[in-house]
Amino acid sequence: MRRMKTFAGMLLAVALLLIPFDGMAREAKKNVPANPAGIGIVAHRGYWNCDDGGHARNSLAAFKAAHKAGFWGTEFDVNMTSDGVLMVFHDEAIGGKRIDHSQFSDFADYRLENGEAIPTLDDFLEYASAQKDFPMLVYELKGHITDELQDRAVALTIEKLKKYGMFSPDKVMFISFHIRQCRLLAEAAPGFTVQYLNTNVGFEDLLDNMVNGIDLYYPAFFDNPDWMRRAKNHGFSVNAWTVNEEATMRKLSTLGIDMLTTDFPDVARRVFAEDKVVELLPGEIKSPEVCRHGKGKKLKKLVAGDYVLVYAGGGHESRFYDEDWMQGLVSYVDRDGKEHWLFDGFLFLQIMDRDDRVAFDPGHRDAKGIFPSATQADWLKLIDYYFEKGSCLDALESAVEKTKQRIGDPGYKRQVIISIPNPIIYRQPRENTGGTTYWGVLDGKVSDFSKGEDRFHACKWYIDEVLRRAKAAKYKNVEIAGFYYVTEETTDAGNLISNISDYVHSLGYPLTWIPYYTAPGWNLWKDKGFDFAWYQPNYFFNPSLPEERLEKACQRAINYGLAMELEFDERVVAERKDGQPSMGYRLRGYMDAYKKYGSWEKLPIAYYIAHRGVNVLKESGNAEDRELYYDFCDFVAKRPFRLNLLKKSKLSTIKP
Repeated sequence: MRRMKTFAGMLLAVALLLIPFDGMAREAKKNVPANPAGIGIVAHRGYWNCDDGGHARNSLAAFKAAHKAGFWGTEFDVNMTSDGVLMVFHDEAIGGKRIDHSQFSDFADYRLENGEAIPTLDDFLEYASAQKDFPMLVYELKGHITDELQDRAVALTIEKLKKYGMFSPDKVMFISFHIRQCRLLAEAAPGFTVQYLNTNVGFEDLLDNMVNGIDLYYPAFFDNPDWMRRAKNHGFSVNAWTVNEEATMRKLSTLGIDMLTTDFPDVARRVFAEDKVVELLPGEIKSPEVCRHGKGKKLKKLVAGDYVLVYAGGGHESRFYDEDWMQGLVSYVDRDGKEHWLFDGFLFLQIMDRDDRVAFDPGHRDAKGIFPSATQADWLKLIDYYFEKGSCLDALESAVEKTKQRIGDPGYKRQVIISIPNPIIYRQPRENTGGTTYWGVLDGKVSDFSKGEDRFHACKWYIDEVLRRAKAAKYKNVEIAGFYYVTEETTDAGNLISNISDYVHSLGYPLTWIPYYTAPGWNLWKDKGFDFAWYQPNYFFNPSLPEERLEKACQRAINYGLAMELEFDERVVAERKDGQPSMGYRLRGYMDAYKKYGSWEKLPIAYYIAHRGVNVLKESGNAEDRELYYDFCDFVAKRPFRLNLLKKSKLSTIKP
C-alpha cells in the first residue's frame, strides 16, 4: 500500500510489519471452502468413453453422447488448417504434418477410432445449435506457431460461433495453453470465460491479458493451494483437468473448484451424488459470487475529472486545511501570471490519528505498535473537522467563491467525496483481540462488530451524519458527490460493501474505491458494489520499479474500466531535508506515461499528494521545483479530459 508520509516512516513500517505479514502468509495457505453453488462436470473431448460415444475422442458421436447424458460441459480441441478450416482434433500434427501448415484435404483419409472422418467445427456447431440445453462448449483453441495464424484462428472462431448463433457466454467458454491466444479471445469476446491451461504465467500476467479463469492439471491445486486462493480473490472461474481417479475427484470437490474435466464423467456424477456435491446441469451457468445491488435513486454523476486526496483530521499533522491551504488546491497561477482552476474534485479521507493512536483503516502503526481501531467518538471527531467553520469543506466553499470572483464561474460545482471508515471487527485488529464491542452505541444498543449488521449500521450512521451536516451547511459552490470506502482491499469485508453500496444508492450517491496495484479483486471493483474506482500504480514509492509499471497500470485501467491515480509526496523537491536524492523524476514519469498511454487524455485521475506534495513545490525557492510545480499544475488543469467536461456535463452546474 502507499499511505506512508515520509521515507523514514516507510523504512520503519517495512521493518515492523514483517511479523504480521508472516501471519498473513500463513492465513493465505488455508484452503478455499467447498463450492456450495455446485460443480460442472466437463466431458473431456466429449463423452467418448462409452458405447454411444464410439470410444472415439473428439468425435461427433462423443459430442452427441455428452448432450444425451446431460453433462454440464463438453470439451473439444480445435486446430486451423492452412486453407482456413477449423477442424476438431487434439494433436497439432497428423502423420508428421502440422495441421496449420496443411490443407484440410490432406487429412481426408484419416479416421477416428469409431471410423468417423475428422469433424469440422461447422459439424459440431451445426448439431449443437439445433439442440435444446446443449452442454457448455469448452472450446480449446490449439497452438498456432505464428501471430498471423493465431489472429486468423481467433477471428474465424468468432465468425463461426456467430454464424451458428452460438456466440454467447452462456453457450461457449474458451481455454488455451497460449497466453496470446487467450488475450485475443478475451478481446474478441468480452464477457466470455477465458481460462489459461498452465501454471507458467502468474496472476498479474493473467490479469494483464484479460484472462478470467484458470484450468489447471489437477496436481497444481495440491502442490500450491495459493492458486485457488488467488483465483477466488480475483473472481476467476476454476477448472481442473484431467481428473480420472475417484479419490482425486472427491478431494478436488472440497477445494472450491467450479468445473471438473474428466474422461469418466459418469464416474464423476456418481461420486458427486455419493458425496452430496451439487452437480450443475446444462444451462446452469455458475456465476462468481458477486454483490447484487439495488437500483435506488438515479445516482449523482461524478463529473469532476481530477480528485485530490485530502488527508484531513486525525491529529495535529492533518488539521491545517484552512482557506489559504485549500486555495492552493482550488487554483494556481501559471508561468504567464494567469490564474486557472486546479483540482475540481476533493476526496476527504483519513486512515489514522497519530495523536490518539487509532486507525480508521486496519494495520497502521508507529514505533510503539499497531494502532487500535477507531471508536464512534473518533469517527465523530473526523466528521466534526470536515464540517468545522473555516476548515475543510467550509474553507473549500470560501476559496471557490473568491476564485469565482477573480476568474469567473468554473461551470460546475467542485465535487466532494467523503471517505467511510472501516468498521474494524476487533479493537486490536491484527491480533484479533480486545473485543468486538469497543466502538460505541447506536439506538441505545452497544454495537457488536462481530455482527455484520452492526458494522453496516455504524457506516449508515456515519453516512447519515455527513449528509445531515452537508445539508445544514447549504454550500453553493461545492457538493457531496459520493462516498469512498477507505480500505484498499476487501478480502474480509463480507457483505459490508454490498450493504453500503445499496444504502448510498438508495440515497442517490455512488460508492467509490482506490485499490492498490496488487489488491485482491481489484479487477472485480464493479462486482464488489463500487460505481467508480481509481487504480494505483504505486510507482512513486519504490524506486526500483521500472516505468513499465506505469504502462501496465494504464493499460489495466483501460481494459477493466478504471480511472487512474497519480502519486507523489514531499520527496519530489530538488533538495530534500534528509539529504536523499530527489524523487521529482518519478512524478515526471507519471506525467509522461499518462500522456503516452492515454490516461491524461481519456481518464479521470485521482492525486495522492500526501499532505504537502503540491505545497512544497509551490513555496520552494528552487527553480527546478518551481518548474515542476508549473508543469504539474498545467498537467492537471489543461489536459483534454478537463477541457471536455464543460461540453459534456449537464449536471450540477453553477449558474452565473
